[in-house]
Amino acid sequence: MLLLKNLLFTFVAPGTVAVFVPLFIAVKLSPATGGARAIALILFGLGALIYTWCVWDFASYGRGTPAPIDAPKRLVIRGSTASPEIPCTSAS
Repeated sequence: MLLLKNLLFTFVAPGTVAVFVPLFIAVKLSPATGGARAIALILFGLGALIYTWCVWDFASYGRGTPAPIDAPKRLVIRGSTASPEIPCTSAS
């Protein structure tokens, strides 16, 4: 059940902000080529990796999701969430 909650949150929140909105905006623009495309893919992959790490920590250690409506049962202050910034939000 926790996996389903995390997948649903990922699809709704960061999925909308990081994937669907940019696709909607860029649908009429010409696609990036060469170096710009490579940099964009690297940054997108890095953000996805950081977000996946955050979700893993929230699910495995905190027994919850990054969504405020289903917050973790334990405070997650390890891994990428050990710093005072908000890495899950920054990654998307």
